[in-house]
Amino acid sequence: FHSSPQEGIRVAKVDCQVEKALMARFGIEGFPSFFLVDGWSVYPFEESRSEAALLDFARGGYKKQQPIPFY
Repeated sequence: FHSSPQEGIRVAKVDCQVEKALMARFGIEGFPSFFLVDGWSVYPFEESRSEAALLDFARGGYKKQQPIPFY
């Protein structure tokens, strides 16, 4: 899976050994963990780990759930 500029999808990797604040902010307990960031809203990906499911989530499926509360 990779970034898709033509669809406006960007993929990033975060090292949680270094970025401990992000790990705490998103409540990460296991790896890999996937999140979609849309402006100030963050949505956790909790579905099956298939390419089709990830793409569906990134293309708008994330809007079916509530974002993580921002503290």
